[in-house]
Amino acid sequence: MYKVLKSFVVLLFVATIYAACTADDICSEETQTTPKMVISFADHMISGVAKPLNHLKIRNIEYDTIVWDAPADTISIPLSTEMNRSTYAFTIVKEEIPYTNIYQFDYNREEIYVSRACGYKMRYTNLMAEDISNTDSIPTWAKFITILNPIVEDEKSAHITILH
Repeated sequence: MYKVLKSFVVLLFVATIYAACTADDICSEETQTTPKMVISFADHMISGVAKPLNHLKIRNIEYDTIVWDAPADTISIPLSTEMNRSTYAFTIVKEEIPYTNIYQFDYNREEIYVSRACGYKMRYTNLMAEDISNTDSIPTWAKFITILNPIVEDEKSAHITILH
């Protein structure tokens, strides 16, 4: 009898805890959070043809942090959630010589409520990109930068293409 009563109490306790949880109490891994900006690399001579990089290093200038250091054909990098601008140095090395393009990304930020557990996520609109490299002092490698989608709300497809 004691065993049955103990099992019933444990079962009642578990059921109470489970019933007290709502969807807002748990932020699942499937819930989309603030997206990163997706950048693809393409051949500047043949429009639309992907052209991977053997090695790419990307440094966030505002925070002086490396956000990418590997081969690349398409990458995802974070935009600032605190400012309307992010600036990155994109560096490749050819024959032991570093080539760097510095890109400034400007955008508007829009906070979107997700849920009580997940909080808010950021949506970026009016994305603009500008090459602010000082070509007098640093050799560059990329030719053009093109905005494909000025709204960053997911990571399903590229927002920007860098032609090189």
